[in-house]
Amino acid sequence: MKIVIDGRMLTTKTHGIAVHTYNLIKALAQIDRETQYVVLVRPGHIIDFSFPNMELFETDISMYSIKEQILMPRVLEKLAPDLYHIPTFSAPVFLKVPFIMTIHDLIHVKFPQDYTLFHKLYYQYIVGKSAQNAKKVITVSQNSKVDICKIFKLPATKVEVIFNGVDIKTIEKKAVSQAKTYMKEKFGVSEDYIMCVGNEKPHKNLVVAVKAYSKLKAMGFDNLAMVISGVDKIFIERNFPLLKGKTYCFNNLQEKDLYSAYKASELLVFPSFYEGFGYPPLEAMALGVPVVTADSSSLPEIVGDAGLMVSSSDFEGFACIMAKLLKNRDLRQKLIKKGQERVKSFTLEKMAEKTLNLYRRVSDQ
Repeated sequence: MKIVIDGRMLTTKTHGIAVHTYNLIKALAQIDRETQYVVLVRPGHIIDFSFPNMELFETDISMYSIKEQILMPRVLEKLAPDLYHIPTFSAPVFLKVPFIMTIHDLIHVKFPQDYTLFHKLYYQYIVGKSAQNAKKVITVSQNSKVDICKIFKLPATKVEVIFNGVDIKTIEKKAVSQAKTYMKEKFGVSEDYIMCVGNEKPHKNLVVAVKAYSKLKAMGFDNLAMVISGVDKIFIERNFPLLKGKTYCFNNLQEKDLYSAYKASELLVFPSFYEGFGYPPLEAMALGVPVVTADSSSLPEIVGDAGLMVSSSDFEGFACIMAKLLKNRDLRQKLIKKGQERVKSFTLEKMAEKTLNLYRRVSDQ
């Protein structure tokens, strides 16, 4: 069996789809030495591992481009795979080779106000059409499956849910052992702090996280700071000019710094309105950090009973739950233990095994 996987997004590993694709390719090659894998990569790719049954095929065809629509089908015809896997939204419409695609979420459709006209049209005419033409569509949560089936009018049998895997060993290895000291010496974070991960897009709901932090300060947590990964200080100053409290903002933390920031925190607050999967709660759990998150989209599937959940719009509810967690050591230890067990359900091996089984089933059809 010959499988071609699109890895052209692997010029960075700071966003979810790149992390997912990198981990999937590596895990597949580790568990399967029989299949021939060809990975499409761009110049400057970050694949830093190799296996006897894996070949890298370099191409300068850009993702989401007209050139991709015209030239990628020709490239794939020459490679002649039994199956082509598109792990992102960058899909040529007129493919003649059999293919599957992974649609992680439909954020661009559910929150169109946050995206350009190009994104809207691309989803409508490219992603939707490709999903209908695919042999199978993989998605990463039941919540995303419901959205995909409804919006793209696909039968439920065509969409396969395979949860993302989390590289627990790498996360633990890259987080420094003395994380609090590290955060103080490198970033000047000397206070105890809560952590939040997101970006400026409204669906990430950082407004509620910051309002909840402000409420915590008013409840008597005077010496507590907040670390936010994914935005710069200007975002906070622009949106919360009267905020009383100490916030540290980091826009592009490298993995070592991000994981160390998790590890040194008192808890993770993650009030996102919508996540196809949501890595941050699991990353925090892997590092022994309790999680307070929203009860929306895929997050209840991912977090289960290992975290505390609040309505995504209820900043006072978030503040009260965080206050309870900060005061109650027994509750904190209970959640840490549950979280460390929960994250074991999302291994890279499980993700790769289910994906490989799907490859085999589709190729045999």
